[in-house]
Amino acid sequence: ELNAGQGGVLLIDPARITIADGAPPQAPAVDTLYETDIEAQLQRGTNVVINASQEIIVNNLSDDILDGVGNNQNNNNNGNLLLALGEIGFEALSNFQETGRLIDSGNINQIQRPVTGDIIFQDMTDTVQVGGNFQVIGATSSGSTTLGNITAGGNIDVDSANITTGRLSSESSLIHLRAPQGDITVNGNIDVNNVNSVMNRSIIENNNGTMTTINEINGDARLRIEGTTGSVISISGDVKVNAQNG
Repeated sequence: ELNAGQGGVLLIDPARITIADGAPPQAPAVDTLYETDIEAQLQRGTNVVINASQEIIVNNLSDDILDGVGNNQNNNNNGNLLLALGEIGFEALSNFQETGRLIDSGNINQIQRPVTGDIIFQDMTDTVQVGGNFQVIGATSSGSTTLGNITAGGNIDVDSANITTGRLSSESSLIHLRAPQGDITVNGNIDVNNVNSVMNRSIIENNNGTMTTINEINGDARLRIEGTTGSVISISGDVKVNAQNG
C-alpha cells in the first residue's frame, strides 16, 4: 500500500490512466488506479497528482461518488486532487505540495501540456468530493475535458481547450474555468461559498479582454469563467456567489 502521508504528494504518471470503480482486484489492471485507493489517500491528507501524457478516463462509479472527505467533513487536512495532462516540472510539483495549487500560481508554465488530449468522466452524474482544492489541467488546443459534479472544500480550477462539467460547489473563495481555445458548458448549479470572506465577486471574461460582471458586491468569493473570441459559455443552473465574514 502506498501512503505519502498528510501533506505529502503522491504522483502517478503513465501515458494513459483509467480510474476504475471500487477496490482493486487481486490482479489489478495495468495503468489503472482504483477509486478506494484514491479516496484513502485524500482522506489521509495526501495531495494526489494523477498525471498522464495523453488521456485520463474515470469509469462509471457504482456508488456515484469518489469521496476524498469521508468522515472528515470538519478536518482541514484533507488532500488536494490534481488531474493533469503533460509533464509537470519539479518546481511546479513542489509548489503544489506547498500551496495546494498550480493554476494561477505562475507555475502552470512549467507544465509541458499536450496540444490534444482528453480527461473524461464516463458518467457525468458521478461526483468527486475533496476537502482541499480540485484542479484540472488539460490540453491546450483540442480534445475534451468532461467532468462530473465537483464539490471542494478549497478552490476549483479547470484549464483546458474545451470544458464540460456538472454541478460545481466550492467552500473556499474561487471557482475558475478557463478554455482559451473552445467552449465552456456547466450542466448544473455553480456555488461559491466563502465563510471567511469580506468580498463577493462573480466574473465571466473572454480572452480578448471583454469582461461581463454578473454579480459584484465588494467581495473576494470569486467565480471566473474565461473563454476566447467566439466561445460559447453555457450554464444550465443557478449561479450563487456567497461571502460570509466569519
